[in-house]
Amino acid sequence: GRGAWIGPDLAKARDLVAASGTRGMSIVVWGHLSDRDNANFVASVLRSIGYRASIHLASDDAWGSSINDSRKNIQVSFGEWIDFQPANFFEIFLRCSSSVLNDPVNSHSGSFYCNHRIDALMDEADKLQPTDPAASAAVWTRVDRAITWDAPWVPLASLKFADIVSARCGHYVDSPVLGLLDDQL
Repeated sequence: GRGAWIGPDLAKARDLVAASGTRGMSIVVWGHLSDRDNANFVASVLRSIGYRASIHLASDDAWGSSINDSRKNIQVSFGEWIDFQPANFFEIFLRCSSSVLNDPVNSHSGSFYCNHRIDALMDEADKLQPTDPAASAAVWTRVDRAITWDAPWVPLASLKFADIVSARCGHYVDSPVLGLLDDQL
């Protein structure tokens, strides 16, 4: 169901892999040279549910020129994004227009995900933003849930940041986009 996540269920994952007919399939996990630990972790999880997983670590240049190229058939890769505005994430990476087959220059997402219903929700959220930000935020929540359910991307980590300031600090300003505005302290 769509309830709260309670932890990994490896038995169910193995059953889902078996039901999909993909058990034993080879999967190559792509990462930057600095992603070795993460790539090994993801490959080990894939192996534990029935896949034959290996890793391919690439230089930043090789990763960048390959990851959004549909002709490379990259199955799993790593990316990172630090931004707290839903439009800046979903619209850039997960709109149908974000990925163009055989055109890595004009593609922004190697997931090649396209859901026209979710694109329509993004249009609705954009339209509401200037006049009703709360309603826009509610639509973005629906977008987030729908994309999470479709799972074109799987978060490995979600970072939370904390600013620690002394009691003497005045005029603390935390921007949802830029974080701590230290020039305002």
